Amino acid sequence: MSGWKVPLALAGLRWAWSHRGRAPEPEPRHPGELLLWGAAGAALGVAASALSERRRSGLMNGKVVLITGGSRGLGLQLAREFGFGGASVVICARGREGLDRAVAELSGRGVRAHGVVCDITDPDAIEDLLDEAERHFGRLDVVVNSAGIMRVGPQETLSDDHFRQAMDVMFWGPFHLS
Repeated sequence: MSGWKVPLALAGLRWAWSHRGRAPEPEPRHPGELLLWGAAGAALGVAASALSERRRSGLMNGKVVLITGGSRGLGLQLAREFGFGGASVVICARGREGLDRAVAELSGRGVRAHGVVCDITDPDAIEDLLDEAERHFGRLDVVVNSAGIMRVGPQETLSDDHFRQAMDVMFWGPFHLS
């Protein structure tokens, strides 16, 4: 359970606890009755959670989402989430092998997914990516710029070219794509 579901389950348990002693009874309560009321409150919370998941799962039905850097990491997780929400996803990455693995995983989980090899530092490749996404699913509703590059080390070990590459991927790529 996440977000507001845990407090809802706890509120259900509190409600059950507060109602345990309201009905007058001629005989003493059974020790298992508290457990029964607690289970009723927890069931109320779980039912609310199930209803909200069912409602949330259709929020993106019919939408098409393009995610750059979608073959691994955050991009792949975003593709999963959008797919579980009902969207079709187009993911792009520079390498075919990782892209095919990610598309197979998404498809295996019931997500309509399509992979396109694309280096987003190349404006012509971005045009081809957009054309392919539209050709495959007929439309494009959402773009998520998730591709990134990370260089780690002391500044004196990094060259201007390292910074130029990072800017090409994380600034100019999204700029041209958007």
